[in-house]
Amino acid sequence: MPQHIKKLINDFVKDIKKGKKRKEKITSLVEELLDINTRRHIKSYRVYKDTLTIYVDSSIWGYQINLWKNKLLKKLEEEVGITDLKVRLLKR
Repeated sequence: MPQHIKKLINDFVKDIKKGKKRKEKITSLVEELLDINTRRHIKSYRVYKDTLTIYVDSSIWGYQINLWKNKLLKKLEEEVGITDLKVRLLKR
């Protein structure tokens, strides 16, 4: 295999691993900062660039997370560089 292709593949694998570790860190920080009742209503996360989108099952729980938004963003920005947080209702 040519050297430049090997380097591209290695770089790609490193980026995937780095992204996975970052997402795991984000998930653990969110779970650390929110109470168990709120966490039960989080259905999924999406990280795109420096924005974290949290999908919830009810607008009430989305509002609850928005109350914690400043605290969450401060911690996420310090730890993993997330600069924006969005809360969305998961469509069924």
